[in-house]
Amino acid sequence: MEKHLTYLNPETVEEVTDMMDGDTESLVDLIDTLMETTPELMHELSTGVDQRDAVAIREAAHALKSSSAQMGAQRFSDICKEMEEKGKNGDVDSAISLFPSLQQEQGLMLGAMNEWKNAIQ
Repeated sequence: MEKHLTYLNPETVEEVTDMMDGDTESLVDLIDTLMETTPELMHELSTGVDQRDAVAIREAAHALKSSSAQMGAQRFSDICKEMEEKGKNGDVDSAISLFPSLQQEQGLMLGAMNEWKNAIQ
């Protein structure tokens, strides 16, 4: 098993790969898009955390949740989902308490995405 599959959901990786039907360039573009947008959205989330802004937390967490789930980063997506729900319910303290875990998962996810990209190029 390739190393990135230890972090990414292997079934989702297979589904995404099959969906691309051998179009490696498009798959690399998809991975690159996630790798480029994640830091931007994490910055928005960080700002929401710093400002204790439940709406900003909810919106950024939602965007991160969706894109990461589509690419198989389930643990990252699960934390985003929890932060989104906490933000939606106005439970800012609980959402903020999840942010350090999400930051740690971000590094793991981006590393896995990079490994996946390198494996298919």
